[in-house]
Formats: sequence, structure tokens, C-alpha cells
Amino acid sequence: PDKPFIGQMHNTSMCCDTKANASPFFRAAIAADVEGLKLMLAHGAEADWSPALEVKEENDLSDTPRGNVGKTALMMAINGGKGVGVAGGPNDLRYGPPDFREPANRDTLDAVNALLAAGADVNTSDPNQETALHLAAKALHPGIVRVLVANGAALDAKDKDGLTPLQAVEKMKPPVPNPGFYFVPPLAQPAEMAALLKELAGNRAE
Repeated sequence: PDKPFIGQMHNTSMCCDTKANASPFFRAAIAADVEGLKLMLAHGAEADWSPALEVKEENDLSDTPRGNVGKTALMMAINGGKGVGVAGGPNDLRYGPPDFREPANRDTLDAVNALLAAGADVNTSDPNQETALHLAAKALHPGIVRVLVANGAALDAKDKDGLTPLQAVEKMKPPVPNPGFYFVPPLAQPAEMAALLKELAGNRAE
């Protein structure tokens, strides 16, 4: 389940999918495929597997690793199960939820819980120094934020800009639909997420 793959992939939802740097387990996390994650964890998948650093091309002057290098399966599952924003090109947009080949539980909270039960590290940071809590807070998912904090996520962790999850959320504007793209209303607004993080910080201080 952890055998890495780097290369171009083609699928039924896009004519030319983005270049993949992943493993079967990591792609299950991207899809928030709960049963797939559980199956591969039972067969030895490493809960904190992360894509390896790619060899850069000569003209690549970026300091930031490409793709999902440095991100864990837990980080990917938080925003998983969404599929691609387009079906075939700029004028072939997807207006509904993604069509997966097999029906399955793709609830992101369930995927996160499966990874945490397998020992996933809640405080690993990515190349932007964001932790899973940063990502869950910005995803505006109260349930995931609560479970991460309950499992020891650091509320004072800072990203590359020196922002804690609370400070990052306080800078956010309420999400709005992007015309032509499928939009799922968030489970909370930024102000509500900020209030939750303050509540959780207060509970931890008691």
C-alpha cells in the first residue's frame, strides 16, 4: 500500500490528470476513502506516509516542493473526497459532486478518525509549516478540529507566516461560490471557527 508512484495519470474525470506523486494509501486519503484506508492500514500502510521529494528540473527555481511532498495522509484526508474541479478542460466544468467508480464512505471526519486510530501524528507540519489543525480550521470543519485537539493537536503551532490556526482563520473571508464550479457550503463560517478555537484553547488551559 505504500509503494510510491510518480508520473502522469489518466482517468475518467479528466483527460489529463495532474502529475501524481503518491501511493495507493495516499491516494485513498486524497479520496477520503474510509474503507480503503482501513484496509490498507490493516495490511501495513504507514499512517504518516508522505510523498518523497522529487528531483527538480534544471529550470525549476522554486524553493517550495512540488505536489504533495511533505504532506501526510491525515492532511490530505481533511480536504479529501472532492474530486477534480473540471471534467475535461476549461469549458467542461463539473457542476455536481464527484462521480467515483465505486460507492463508498467518503466522510472526511471518518477518514481522519481512521488515521488517528492508526497513530497518525497530529502535529506534523508541511513545507508551509502548517499542521493538520491549520488545514482543518481553514477547511471550516468543526468536527475535525475538535477531534484533532482531543488527540493533542497544538493550538499554538505557527505556519511559515507566523500564524496559529486561530490567527489564520481570523484572516479568512466567508467562502462564496465560484461560478461554474461545484460549491459545498462550509460547516462553519470563519467567525464561528475562530470562536471554537478560542473555546478549545480555554478548555485546555483549565
